Amino acid sequence: MCIEHIYITQKDIESKVYCFRYTQLLEMTKFFFSQILVFILIISVISRTDAAAAKRCQKEIYSTNCTINKCQSDCLSRYPNLQATGNCNLNSGNNGYACVCTYNCKGKPNLV
Repeated sequence: MCIEHIYITQKDIESKVYCFRYTQLLEMTKFFFSQILVFILIISVISRTDAAAAKRCQKEIYSTNCTINKCQSDCLSRYPNLQATGNCNLNSGNNGYACVCTYNCKGKPNLV
C-alpha cells in the first residue's frame, strides 16, 4: 500500500516510485493472467467443436454368423483411418448375430 506524506523527502520519493512500479507490475500481471485464461477458454471451445463434429455412422456388413474377431477385422479393412470398430449385435430377424461397423462418417469406405 502507498502512504502519502505531508513532508516530501528523497526517501519518500523513492518509496513512491517503488510503489508505483509495484502497482504497475501487479496490473500487468493481472492483465497477462486474464489473457491466458481467455486463450485457454478459446482453445477448449475449439477442441470441443472438433470432437462434436466427428459424427459416427453404423453399417451392417453381414447379418448372420458374426464372430467378433472377423467382424473387427472386416470393419478395419473396409473403413481404414476412420476409427472403425466392429461389434456383433443380436439380429432381430433371427437368433443369429449381425456384424455392425461403427466409424467416423467423414471418409469413404474401401469396397473390397
